[in-house]
Amino acid sequence: MRSSLTEVLVVLVVVMAAAEGREDLGGLSLKAADYRRLGIFLGELTHSLYANTAALCLLRDQGANATISDYWLLAAELRRSFVYVVPCDEPLPEPRPCFAATASSHFTCRKSLQVDIYITDSKQMGLAMAQVVERYRGSRGDVTQVVVGRQLTPPLKIEAGVMSWILASYRQEETVVDVEEIFSFREPDASLVRQPLGRWQPGGPLMLTYQPRLGPQDFHGNTVVMASFPYEPYFMMGKKCKKPSHSEPDTDQFQMRCVNQKPRHQLDEETYIGYFIDIFSALSQKLNFTYRIMIPSNKEDLIFGTGRSDNYSGIVGLVALQEADIAMASLSMSQGRLDDIDFSTNIDYYARNLYISANATESNVGWGTYAKVFTAYTWLGTAGVLLVTTCVMWVLNRGERTEVPPDILTYKDIVFMFFSCLVQQGVPTTPMSLRGRTVFWLFWVSCVVLYAYYTARLTSYLAVSTASPPFTTFKGAVDMYPEWQVGIMKGTPLRTFIEDAKAPIYKLFSARLDENPHLLVNTEEEGVKRLQSEKFAFFTDSPNMRYVFMGSCALKEIPINLFPNFGRLGYMKNLPFAGVFDMQLTRMDDGGILDRLRRRWLGNDTPCEEPSPFTELDFTHTVTAFVILLLGAVSALVLLFLEKLHVKRRARRSSASRDVSEAEVTITPHLVFLPTFHAHSHAVHAARRWVRGRKKTNMSAAGRWVRAGLHICLEWLLALVFGAVVVTRLGWACVRGAVREGRMRDAPPPCLEHPALGRHKFLKLQQNVKLHYVEAGNPEAQLVVMLHGAPDFWFTWRRQITTLSHDFCVVALDLRGCGDSDSPSRCSQYTTSIIARDVASLITLLGRDKAHLVCAGTGGQVGWHMCYHHPQLVAKMVLIHAPHPYVIRQHLNARWTNYLKSWYLYFVRLPLLPEWAAHFSDNVMVDQLLAPLVAAKAVTGDEVDAYKFTFSRREDWRGPLNHLRQIDLSKVEKEEPQPDVITKPTLLLMGDADPALPLDLAYRSAEYVERITVRPVPGRGYLSHVSQAPQVNEAIGEFLREMPWRPLSPLESSSSSPSLMSRVMGASLAVVSSTVGKTTGALEMTRALPSGLKTVAQGSIKLAESNVAVAVMEGGCAGLRFSAAFVMVSRLVLD
Repeated sequence: MRSSLTEVLVVLVVVMAAAEGREDLGGLSLKAADYRRLGIFLGELTHSLYANTAALCLLRDQGANATISDYWLLAAELRRSFVYVVPCDEPLPEPRPCFAATASSHFTCRKSLQVDIYITDSKQMGLAMAQVVERYRGSRGDVTQVVVGRQLTPPLKIEAGVMSWILASYRQEETVVDVEEIFSFREPDASLVRQPLGRWQPGGPLMLTYQPRLGPQDFHGNTVVMASFPYEPYFMMGKKCKKPSHSEPDTDQFQMRCVNQKPRHQLDEETYIGYFIDIFSALSQKLNFTYRIMIPSNKEDLIFGTGRSDNYSGIVGLVALQEADIAMASLSMSQGRLDDIDFSTNIDYYARNLYISANATESNVGWGTYAKVFTAYTWLGTAGVLLVTTCVMWVLNRGERTEVPPDILTYKDIVFMFFSCLVQQGVPTTPMSLRGRTVFWLFWVSCVVLYAYYTARLTSYLAVSTASPPFTTFKGAVDMYPEWQVGIMKGTPLRTFIEDAKAPIYKLFSARLDENPHLLVNTEEEGVKRLQSEKFAFFTDSPNMRYVFMGSCALKEIPINLFPNFGRLGYMKNLPFAGVFDMQLTRMDDGGILDRLRRRWLGNDTPCEEPSPFTELDFTHTVTAFVILLLGAVSALVLLFLEKLHVKRRARRSSASRDVSEAEVTITPHLVFLPTFHAHSHAVHAARRWVRGRKKTNMSAAGRWVRAGLHICLEWLLALVFGAVVVTRLGWACVRGAVREGRMRDAPPPCLEHPALGRHKFLKLQQNVKLHYVEAGNPEAQLVVMLHGAPDFWFTWRRQITTLSHDFCVVALDLRGCGDSDSPSRCSQYTTSIIARDVASLITLLGRDKAHLVCAGTGGQVGWHMCYHHPQLVAKMVLIHAPHPYVIRQHLNARWTNYLKSWYLYFVRLPLLPEWAAHFSDNVMVDQLLAPLVAAKAVTGDEVDAYKFTFSRREDWRGPLNHLRQIDLSKVEKEEPQPDVITKPTLLLMGDADPALPLDLAYRSAEYVERITVRPVPGRGYLSHVSQAPQVNEAIGEFLREMPWRPLSPLESSSSSPSLMSRVMGASLAVVSSTVGKTTGALEMTRALPSGLKTVAQGSIKLAESNVAVAVMEGGCAGLRFSAAFVMVSRLVLD
């Protein structure tokens, strides 16, 4: 009611002002038409500044005669341009973040959507400038200031510090508005710089020839204040060059550290040199400004600083407190710094590595070398072979008692025989039978191989140097505390990165930094001194340390490459000329200037000479062998003495027992053996009960292993059967003469190089794998990464690239092994986790924090994996005929007929044969895959040739088939936990006539997605983005353009929306009612036509299934399951 009344009052006031046509605003002769023109101009200017709110200020309290009608006249025109108008004294708005901070994206920027507009004249210019300065400082530049009036000119000088505002001068006679941006600087005697922006005339748009808030093209010699402190090689004190003499060589290093004269644009008394000085010397010459460097006076502030959390210390604190304009340092971006300063474009790149002294390496040759070459597995294997052969020989001897010598009849004698063979000491007796000699011979050969292995390992240990660092990973370094201490440099964001990391080793190291402040060093020089004098590992940036030890081998780098980051300059918040600096830095980077300057100062890595691979053996290395031999001799003497003693005792007992037994056997022959027999029987029964208990306990685990083994055997059996069928069909084709000769395709078809499909680019990953992708669209728009299936390549998205590139930055990727991307030889390099890691690296290296995924076929498996393991990189996901992997496994193993429908998944398990079959008869697989599309005229002949050109060699099929080989086909066990529910908005386009993957898999997949849209597509769904391109493009575009879904927060009130139960029941009842209606309609129709009952009913059920997909958007998974259950019941009734 209040808004309606306000609109009526506005219209009345505007009409009255237009009728009066009087002069207002302090005698400026501005009539109603002028106000309308200014209102239209201000509306266009507000939109050009990307704002939607304007604080309109008429200086009526200071002598101007403007009335309330003038204000409402301007406000009405602004509202017609969809600009929200607030009073001049409205409090400053709270800046909004550019994007929401998530668990993986900690960096936010804050911008305002408001402009302040001051309507004034030349007499009130001083008053207007005072308010502009006050509002600009109050918002720290977040709110753009605009001064509008008739024939305005800015003052020559203003003591306002670093700021900018827009001046719009209205020439009433010509009805033209000239727009320019005014910049002021920090120095008291600085002059204002005017940068023309454009001109506006009634009836035409606002023509801006220069972007606002970018910065002036010419600074007119004004001064920029930069904060820094000396640290090599970025910023250093320079020396005057000496005259070169003939005795001293003129090296490049000497010329770098000295200067003949100070740079012309540098105002400091001292002369500075370095990487940043060269950069700003080039910028100052280009933009015509001077610069002055501010070094913190307090010694404790000679650090980078982290912003507000560090009490504004270091050079970051100087910029945050607006005492300097730019922090001249290679800064890492962190959340603590982003709250107080802005950052430039990338000027540097570095990672963090561990550095120790080169003398800290340890040699592995020592007392334990002779036993260390035998690993634990070798010891266990040797003992296992000894026990197994002993058991086998004992079993053979029990069956061949007549042919076995009495010396190896018992178990102990057999063990002694094999042990003597193992230690190469010879045996007194060997088996007599053929089987016994075979076992003995196999054991002896195993012993020979074992000794050969031991000799080779021992020789390599003794002859080759085995010096190695005490640790090779960050975890290994932290775990060696307190023997080794790991330190970092304070005042850097590295500690923030460590505190934010979730791995337990980083939590432990962060707690250790809190407990021991001695681990924090002030400078890199202090860290270098500590690592050379004590067991100290310095965890710091790699470029600086490489420069410090340039040409020296006293330092050893342990490349762990943690927390890689870009280096950037730090800007004062909303620095008016930050944009022009970034533009020039980008040009320098694109032109290779920054790279040349970086190589000039940081130099190229010179590898240190490796030590000799051979180690001269001395007594300390060989004394262990003599000690072992001495111990062996002593042990042999002890065993010999014990054996002699044992033999004598046994001989005595045997003679005594023989005399006693002869007397006792005559009287009571069974009293001697009866107790022994019973004791032996009880032991046997107890052992059998124990074995039964163990078998019963481990039965479930053993059963699982057996079932897994049987399933693997079933997979290979099916692969062999289907392989035999394929070979038979191909052989029959050869007999019939239906084999085409393969054509050589040296040049690609024109459709592959069509410019409308985008730009072909390559990207090399850290795993030395090169990926090919095609990029189209606006690089600044949202990123859409398209993942094809197998066998396929990027060209499958040709219908979507031309459509989606209007609104998005589209990247169609060739997965590894496909198209022009590299093809690793091993099949294990094509797992879903590795492919997902490739996609994650692509998104990160493209400079994006997240992207939309569009996946087809097996590419959908990668999309599901990305949502589970890289959710921070996924905004939305579109799946084309790609149900959940867990659902696919359930479906494949549900019925034996599904094995036949998905026969190709088992056939590709065979080696080499699938590649040969696919390439057979001029790529017969391409013809079979594209035959339905060619018949439907959805694919042209040139497009078929594009596929055959891409897969023209047999090696080209290895990568795509390896993708299919890595699909998990194992059976879902009852004990296996169900997968988690992903929270990314998902669109699943599923074919309704695919025999291998039916439509109901889409509805079952919806149980594992919090927000999903399921849309059936006519026909087979794998290549529906080609056959049904217009409908698929419309669905994808509509899904990607809609606002991102956000789950209801627990802090929000639930009264504004229906409860979860009401939404579930409402959606379920809606789907049930629709399903019942369509089913009833089908039954009514089929009563008249009994013969068509099944066909019509099935068509009605398909329509009902489509309603399930639509209604799940309102009811969630519960409504989906309830509705899908009703559909299934309807199917049973109709069947």
